[in-house]
Formats: sequence, structure tokens, C-alpha cells
Amino acid sequence: MLFKGPCSVHSRLAHMLMALVLLGLFVQTLRIATDGKRSPLLKDAEVIPEGNASPEELYLGRLTRELGLSNEASWVAWRIQPSEQSEVWPSVTEVQLNFGAVSPKTINLASPDRMDLYAKKRMELPVPTGPKLGDVDASDFLFGISTTYARISDRDYAMIKAWARWLTDGHHHSNGASMVVVLDQANASQLDEVDRALQASGLDCWVTTTEEPMSMARRYFELTRILKTFAANLAANGQNKRWFGLVEDDVFFPSLSYLRDRLFSYNTDSQHYIGLPSEKLDWDTSENEQIQTHGGGAVLLTLSALTRIPNLPCFETERSKKTSFKSKRWDELLHTCLMKHTELQMHVLPGFYSPNDKTVDENVDSYETGQQPLLLRRYAHRHLLNINKAHLVTNVCGESCFMQRYLFKDNWVLVNGISITQYPDGVKIEHKETHKGAPTEEKKEEHQKRSNPDSDEAGRDISGSLTERLLIDDDAGSVDRATLSWSGRRNAWKLVDSAVSKDGAVWQAYFKRGKKNSARDVQQQQQSSSADEKDSIIVLVWEQAKSAL
Repeated sequence: MLFKGPCSVHSRLAHMLMALVLLGLFVQTLRIATDGKRSPLLKDAEVIPEGNASPEELYLGRLTRELGLSNEASWVAWRIQPSEQSEVWPSVTEVQLNFGAVSPKTINLASPDRMDLYAKKRMELPVPTGPKLGDVDASDFLFGISTTYARISDRDYAMIKAWARWLTDGHHHSNGASMVVVLDQANASQLDEVDRALQASGLDCWVTTTEEPMSMARRYFELTRILKTFAANLAANGQNKRWFGLVEDDVFFPSLSYLRDRLFSYNTDSQHYIGLPSEKLDWDTSENEQIQTHGGGAVLLTLSALTRIPNLPCFETERSKKTSFKSKRWDELLHTCLMKHTELQMHVLPGFYSPNDKTVDENVDSYETGQQPLLLRRYAHRHLLNINKAHLVTNVCGESCFMQRYLFKDNWVLVNGISITQYPDGVKIEHKETHKGAPTEEKKEEHQKRSNPDSDEAGRDISGSLTERLLIDDDAGSVDRATLSWSGRRNAWKLVDSAVSKDGAVWQAYFKRGKKNSARDVQQQQQSSSADEKDSIIVLVWEQAKSAL
């Protein structure tokens, strides 16, 4: 397409057209590259889709494909404007409006009516004041995780994506926290592949592998030595870590800033050993009916406590045994070792369950109790939760809005990122007086007194059924634990999808499968308009948050 000879009008026009074509190709290439780095609601919506489809139509199409929807479905859509109002986490927020004010529409999935899909109703919901991912400084933390290549590469590196939710700023940069990952007998190619994936996600991470068969317990003992050496290297480069975590690969911290606040009372210059059990399943009852925990797959240590472990007799003895520790969990063996060879106590920061709590309702899912989550463990196995989708809403309303519970005037309950539940026959709320506030110097002094081996408080059981040298620091008297009770019907929608649109809003889809248990049910559904027999979708569009005045 090049022209030879003297310049002419035609050649000038040709050059201008060529320049415009090249510019257009460059812009399109840049747009595609940019789209690939974002988490779009729908790539179709961001690349200017053909026709005049609305975002709601495109989102319905996405859900139809992912959920296997067919024929008809019930559809409800709300727009939500979060508003930061308080630093205190409420166990339940009562909302003086009817969630059912938007009537469900029956949607023909083959040819949906745009006006039936359109989310025109908007509500404002209060959220606790809290940082977003890009505002968190987690530079005090260094975590150690042991896993396998198969687990870390499964489902397109879903595990690394989950780690990036709490170890980065959400834009492929570290939030200051560092991590060491030990792979079990990975080859060089696998090690390099995982390293590239970790670096691409923005994690400040060093990955290595074992060369011989090791039990998980032995790998975590080796991790203490690695963390000790790695911490010294970081300190030499001006990065002084204060907290060192041994955590399992399926542990998720919804908010490292909240974890940091819970650790405020502990003097990091002293020796501290802290367990972080999440749910009741992370506690055990011994033969003599004593309640105990070994940490629940997540343990935090100060540097002075960490440096003692590699020198303990049990560590030196067991590191030479290739098949040791198979009968017990790593956190249990670590706890046994520390209790036998040191004077350390285990302080416990419970997540959703504490033996001190007298208001536990066995019929309510832990994630729906309205408690602010400290950490989640085995969330996919225990709760079938896609954590990357569930936690995405924090992009717009901050870390403190995840799992926040709302009770609407017409007996609907939203647990943000988890579920929406309707109680047609009513639901009752029981409040407990609380005085929760920011950590105080008095609390800090109390923790230091109880942590001092020379103190009269040291090693004292806080409950007659608790194991000796186990101290639960749950501030039970100052945490809001309002409970909801009901009788009769209960209709539940679970979160199945979440994504970010081009304007930064987070779209959530909560889903309830219709009654289609047999060919007869399908035939009846085709002849009936009953909402219970249709797949039901509730869409919440979380828009950018308003800051408190």
C-alpha cells in the first residue's frame, strides 16, 4: 500500500488513511490488553457489544450459561448505594424498608423483556467504615504456607487468586505482607510455573520445594526455620516483620487490617504464640472432656517465639524422620511440642466460635451469624463458597462490609456476599448489650499481664472445661452477638456469581434453584406460574460507596 513517485493528493490521502488505520489498530490492541488485566462484569459489555443489549441483559446471558438456566426464571434486581457511617461492626443492621418492594418478574430466557430486567430501584445501606484493598498496610506480616502443585494450579490458580485478595492491593501490587510457599516435591518446571503465577498476581512471595517425601507436619516444622532465615534477610533490607503466620493453603483473611487491630494488645517484643480457630470444627474435646484447640490450621508467632522452634528437641528429632507425623495434624504436633518444651501459653483469637459464647445457634450457618470474620478456613469444603466472588464486593464498600448482615422490615435478611433469606412467617431479633470499641491501653496491659509467665494470671484456665495454658482472648463481653430466630418457612438464595462492571460497580447474583426433581416436576413447571417452581435470581448492583461526613 505504499506509493512511489512525487507527492500527490491521492498519495497524501492514502498516507492519511494508513495512519488512521494504524492508530485504530493500536487503540484496539491497547483496549484488549487493558481489558485482560481487569476483572470485567462481562467482556462483551466492555468491548462495545453488538446491538443495544443492556448490562442486565448481558448479565442474564452470563448467568444462563453458567447456571444452565432454561425456559423461564424469576428475576429481581436492586441497586445499592453503600454509605460509611460507623467504625463499629453491628451484628445486625435493621433496615426500615421492604426488600420485597421490587416484585419478581418472570423472564423468558430466550427473549427477555429489557424493562423487566432493568434495575431501577435503589436503596442506601450503611456499612462500617473500613479500608479498601488499596488502603491496607500489612507490612507487619510474613506468612508461611505448604501446599502442592496440584492444589495450587487447580481451577486456573483459584488458590493464588484467593491469596491475592488479602495479600495485594487489588491492582497487582503487594500490600506489604510477604509470603513463603513450600511445594511438596515439585519439579523445576512446576516450580517455575507457580513462581510466574505468583509474581503476575503481585504477591511478595518466595516459592521453594521439598526434594524428598515429607509429611505435612514436617513441612510446617521446616517452614519455621525457613521463615526465621527469610525474616533475617528481609530485616537486612529494612523490612522488619512483627508477626509470622503458619497457615494452611485454604485459610482466607477477609481483612488483614482487622487482624492487625485484634493483635494490637500484644507486645511483639515478647514471645507470643496465638491460635486462630475459625469455627467449632476447629476445636476438640479431649478424653477428660476438656475443650481445646491447636490453632485450627492458622498460627501466629512473634519473632522471639518463632526463633525458638527450630532449636526444640522435638523438631531436631523429627526432621530426620521421612514418614513421621502422619497420624496427627501439624498444628497439633507444634502445640504439643511448645507445651512440652517451653513455658509459652497459647492465646486464642476465635473467629466464629468460642467456648465462652453462650449464644451459639447450631441451626445457623457460621457465616450467617452476623459476626465480623477474622479468618475463614476450608470455606469451599464447609460452605461451598467461591471466596473470590464472595469477597469482591469489598472493592466498592470496603473490607468491613463483607458478611455484614441486614434485616429488612418485611423479614428479608441479606448477609453480604453469602446469602439472601426470606422468612415469610416472621423473624425475631434478640440484642445483647455491648460496649465494643477500639483497643485500649487497659486491654493491652491486661493481655501483657496474662502473657507474663511470672504473673499470677499466667496459665490460669478461664473456663473449668478448658485445657491448661490456653487463654481465649475473644472480648466476649464487648462483641455484639445479636441472634435471629424464626419458625415456619425459610427461602434461601445463595451467592453464585459476582463481577465488576466497567464503571466499577460490583454485580452479585444470588440464586435459588426451582423445584425440578423429576420429569413430572418439569412438566408441572411448564404448566404452572408458581415462583417456587422456577429458578430464581436476585441481582444486587453495589455502586461506589459514599464516605461518611
